[in-house]
Amino acid sequence: MSLLCFELTYGINNITQRFKTQMRIHTLTCNNCSKLFETTDKRRKYCSRSCAAIINNSHHPKNPRRGKCKDCEKAIFSGRVRCIDCHKLWRGSQDFEDKTLDEMKNLGKTPSNIYGAIRWRARKSAKNLGWEKCCKCGYNKHIEVAHKKAICDFEGNTLVSIINAESNLMPLCPNCHWEYDNLLV
Repeated sequence: MSLLCFELTYGINNITQRFKTQMRIHTLTCNNCSKLFETTDKRRKYCSRSCAAIINNSHHPKNPRRGKCKDCEKAIFSGRVRCIDCHKLWRGSQDFEDKTLDEMKNLGKTPSNIYGAIRWRARKSAKNLGWEKCCKCGYNKHIEVAHKKAICDFEGNTLVSIINAESNLMPLCPNCHWEYDNLLV
C-alpha cells in the first residue's frame, strides 16, 4: 500500500500519532531556556546546541586563569609567566643592543638562537632605515638584510649594536643574498 493510499485511508493525524508512538517521542523541558521540545532521545537536556553551549561554557571555560604573574601576582592564563603590563616592562629591560655576544650566550641561548635574535634586530633596523630595494639589482618586492661581516666572525666581546651597525648591513634580494653568501658577487 502506498503512502498516499495509507494517508487517505487512515487520515494524516492518525499517521502522526502512530509515528509518535512508534518512535517514542518525548516532550522535555530545556535546562537553559525552559522551553518545551520534542525528542526521541530521553537523555537530552537542552533544546539546541546554543543552549547547551551557554551552560557548558559557563561551567567549563576554555582558558581558565590559573597562574599568577611572576612580578605582580595578578591572575593570568596558565601558559604565561607574566601579565601583559609586566611583560612589556620586562621586554623593555631586555635590550640586546648593549650586550656583547658572550653576554647573550650566558643568557642560556644557543648560538643559532643568538644569531637569529641578532638577525631579527638587523631586519628591524633596516625597516626603520627605510630600505625597500636591493642595493645590487634594485629589486623591490622582497629584500633580506645581509651582514657584510658575518656574525660568527665577530669576537665574543663585540656589542650587538656594532654587529648591526648600518655600515655592516646591506639590503639584498634573495638571489643577490645567496650570491653574496656564496662569494659569487
